[in-house]
Amino acid sequence: MNWKQNNGLASRINNLPLVIAGPILRRTEPFSVSVWIALRANPGNIILKIFEGNGNVVVVESEPTSLIKLGDSLYVSVITAKIDFTTGVPLSEGVIYQYDIQFPGVDPWSGTTLKSVGILSKQDAAIGGINLIAYLDKGQDRPSFSLPPSSVNDLRIVHASCRKPHGGDLDAMAAIDILIKESAASANSRPHQLYLTGDQIYADDVADVLLYLIQDAESVLIGWQEALPLIEPSDNIRPGFRADARNNIIKDLAKLSVGDEPESSKSHLMKLSEFYLMYLFVWSPVLWNEQESSFPMWEDVFPPSDGLPVVQAYYLNKEASQIWVYKEKSDFIAETSAVMTMWESLSMVRRAIANVPCYMICDDHDVTDDWYIDGQWTETVLDEENLLGRRIIQNAISAYAIFQDWGNVPNETQYGVNQNNTLPKILESISANGYIQSIADSIGTMIIPTINRDASSYGLQGIELENSIILSYRIDFNNFRVVVLDSRTRRFFPNIGGGPALLSQRALNDQLTLNLQNMLPDQEFVLLIAPAPIIGHTIWEDSLQPYLVDIQSITFKSLIDRSRIIDWEAWSFNKNCFEEVLSTLAIVEKVIILSGDVHFSFTAECKYWIKSQTENRVSSFAQLTSSSLKNSNSKTKDFASESGNALDIIKTLAQFGHPNALPTEGYARYVVGSKINSRFMQFRDLDGSWSNFATSESLPSTYSFFAQNSQTHRVDPVIGFDFAYSLFFKNDARSADARGIYTGAANSYPYTLPSDYIQTLAYHHSRETKWSDYTIAVGMDCLGEVTMQTVGNALEVTHALWYSKDGVYHDQDFVIQPYTVHVCFLNPNDNDETPNP
Repeated sequence: MNWKQNNGLASRINNLPLVIAGPILRRTEPFSVSVWIALRANPGNIILKIFEGNGNVVVVESEPTSLIKLGDSLYVSVITAKIDFTTGVPLSEGVIYQYDIQFPGVDPWSGTTLKSVGILSKQDAAIGGINLIAYLDKGQDRPSFSLPPSSVNDLRIVHASCRKPHGGDLDAMAAIDILIKESAASANSRPHQLYLTGDQIYADDVADVLLYLIQDAESVLIGWQEALPLIEPSDNIRPGFRADARNNIIKDLAKLSVGDEPESSKSHLMKLSEFYLMYLFVWSPVLWNEQESSFPMWEDVFPPSDGLPVVQAYYLNKEASQIWVYKEKSDFIAETSAVMTMWESLSMVRRAIANVPCYMICDDHDVTDDWYIDGQWTETVLDEENLLGRRIIQNAISAYAIFQDWGNVPNETQYGVNQNNTLPKILESISANGYIQSIADSIGTMIIPTINRDASSYGLQGIELENSIILSYRIDFNNFRVVVLDSRTRRFFPNIGGGPALLSQRALNDQLTLNLQNMLPDQEFVLLIAPAPIIGHTIWEDSLQPYLVDIQSITFKSLIDRSRIIDWEAWSFNKNCFEEVLSTLAIVEKVIILSGDVHFSFTAECKYWIKSQTENRVSSFAQLTSSSLKNSNSKTKDFASESGNALDIIKTLAQFGHPNALPTEGYARYVVGSKINSRFMQFRDLDGSWSNFATSESLPSTYSFFAQNSQTHRVDPVIGFDFAYSLFFKNDARSADARGIYTGAANSYPYTLPSDYIQTLAYHHSRETKWSDYTIAVGMDCLGEVTMQTVGNALEVTHALWYSKDGVYHDQDFVIQPYTVHVCFLNPNDNDETPNP
């Protein structure tokens, strides 16, 4: 049986609806609403219309908006309906709005809307498939949303990260559909915003079956070919360019990392069209086969006629090399099964992201593993002669810009569709002219950063990334401000080595300092989006990682590839940048930080004091980390459980210090000490390692901190410090009953379920997990929900982590509940004493 002939996209394309992905609700404010959408044909200009409730009166509509042609059968656009600032009436809080898209252009779509047959579905003549993106059982016949409420006490935010199709147990992103459905009829109760904080796709770690599906769709939807540098044209299809054959191409030709497992890059995305199609496959079920029996099998992806997968070849400088690959059929089956777990819930994901404003920022896997992780990696991959590595980075960011960033900043000039020199128009020109070198050069100028090798940041010399597309952004709402950091493309790498500054000093000023100033009168806090946690997991960042650095430098330096051991992604690995970020955040009194990246979830609270001759103020930060949506494994579960136990002992980490008066080369910019439970004190050296001082009830009158150049900083505790901060890692101290443990008699679940659904969930969880586990850190596939309550001048922030133990579906719902709940109390005006050494 020929799978492509019988089940490939070419055999199904004419039976597909017009919309193949979306609509996805993007940036939504009182004066503008934006929606992203992807179509398989061009129906002419389209119009976004906003309605109040179920009425037919249009509150605001967009100008007729053209689509960008990315392929023969792939058109995308971000449509924005704007209200005039001076004469219009803004959208209101506490109101449920609905939206629709009108296709007034060419036949056969002239006059149709999302409700029309053939737009979302060709199957249901009565409702046209609107049930796929609207909550009809809640009385809503179009997708809906509500603005952030006037009181932060009613604000409900969801955040999540790290969604690998063949990773983890279940796709927790589908649970957002449940959260919205339960409260869709209440403007103040439903989720108001969704923040996806990185790794929305895994470009570097792709299941073989998914790349096979992408390549099949590419042959139907795209229509143009990309000749990748250093890849022989004959290899663009087989053998060296197919699924499972790319690991050595990525490692040896493109000079990219290959992850923790050598085989993880075996199906790494490379072509621009492959990045495009990955988004379509992870955001919508339309391009997928409808039946499980129609999925490609082992024999389809690896047909015997290939003479593979025992030996595969690729060309390096036109000299043939052999790559030996042994592919177990069982591995393929396991990968495919995990992908199907995501596929089963894609309809829920699609409906969810149509009904809540979505905001996104990239992390490394949206592009490639370890993207700009250190100076050596950056120099190697961005070298002018590394044509393939640069092209893959360029393709990934180009796709990220169109499929993610455009919706974040729809009004930015770089995404204008009426100008020929904007990124969407340049990418559209590929369909007409092919991916020729002049177009590639134009895109590269916008996308690829330059390297300043004579840069200075935080008192140190090094290299700095400059002059690439701006991915950070800010949004002001009535009672809070959103600041989203791009901690990937604006990095600084000190010449002395060690961890990078995830933001150069100039980038920190542009993205953070300037955006924290001039808060609006009614804004109560800053919501800061940072892909990697700013306040990270102490056990990992302050203990295990520095230990690995020391061991590697002393014992294994010549034997072990550093990039395979040291993960330099933590902010604290560059102490100068880390301390400057914290001191900058202290510009405002209350900051809530949403992060992902680390594949476990936790909550930390930070109280920051500034006490000097000119200032005396206090700020409070809440670090809320939710990761991953779909990438848990035994390592993340064990680490979260065991490290949580360790954090339960430490609980509080107090640090104190002052800016270095002599920030010359070789000195730390900040002198910072740490005291844990009054048992010992540490000072961090410039390279990130610690100097330890045993302590008793009192410290000596002076003590010394030795920098790398053996110079000594003397600090007098009696005089005190210019700043101090305490970190508290939050614990869910609720009883088992409060967390939902099932107390009924044991039965044969899941074959015979308790009648009460909540009891079903709790019973399932109690069978699988010790209730003492995951009270501090959670290693399951999960998502985070953020709510808050004002208490006088203070803000009580609740971080509920929704997760389960397996990917079993029961009556179309997940076995998922907020089993771990943390509470932070942001009160800059309380009487907590400054931590002292």
